[in-house]
Amino acid sequence: YTRITKGKMLEAEIVFLDEIFKANSAILNSILTILNERIFYDGYTEIRVPLWSLFGASNEVPDDPELEALYDRMLLRHHVKPLAEDYWRDLIDYEWRFEKKLLYEEKIEPIMSIGDLRAIRSIIMERIDFENIKSKLLKMYSILEGKGVHVTDRRKGKALKIIAASAFLEGRREAVESDLLVLKYITPRDIEDFEKVNTILNEELRTPYRYLKMLEEIKINVRDLSSYVASYPKPPLSRFLEQKLIEIYRDLELTRERVVSIIIESGDKNVEREGRDIIAMIDSVLENIKKRLG
Repeated sequence: YTRITKGKMLEAEIVFLDEIFKANSAILNSILTILNERIFYDGYTEIRVPLWSLFGASNEVPDDPELEALYDRMLLRHHVKPLAEDYWRDLIDYEWRFEKKLLYEEKIEPIMSIGDLRAIRSIIMERIDFENIKSKLLKMYSILEGKGVHVTDRRKGKALKIIAASAFLEGRREAVESDLLVLKYITPRDIEDFEKVNTILNEELRTPYRYLKMLEEIKINVRDLSSYVASYPKPPLSRFLEQKLIEIYRDLELTRERVVSIIIESGDKNVEREGRDIIAMIDSVLENIKKRLG
């Protein structure tokens, strides 16, 4: 017999498999071989497969040990939650437009060719430098392991491609710490891991979330100091109170410098906006202290 492959997975470069883990053992073993070797064994015949990327969807994370090898090769993982009620209108509108396209068989024009993808991969593999973030990456693996998120050796190594791709998409030829945020799509295994990993990354990496959290703590302290200074009596003050205000003034000056450093280091517009608001608060308190000191 002759196996018909035209229009099938064996001749496809981009593949999507729905409910991928529901397949039987024979099909799963064939998929695993294709992913590992880009070969399909048809009896004694080897069929070379031009597969470039495989996407899969599943309503559940596999618990069966037999599926672990295949699941581990799904490098990027994303947990898709049901749409919130606010988006239901957009959902039905889009679905209706999509049904019309199917009815009239509108042609979908590709936005990128396989040649484009090959060229991009060459750039990523040959020109992206990630030496500066390797130490931080290893530290993140250690932190995740300590928090109960196990990352297999295969995924630890393959993650470099995604980190380099992140740098490329941001228009850089060098990976930086923020590129490690892609680990949130690589390291989680179970659904519960996604939120845990996201929290760890935001706390450990130089992300806008981390800087905003730092600014929030500073803002609370400045607000407390503002209330404290406002409670001071009008001058003249005792020598003890004057000395206390002078100490607060110096501390606030240092805090102001720290906020400026956070703004510069983050390079994020939201962080800058929040930082400038806090600087204005600090300046207001400093001016109030000057008045109290006469």
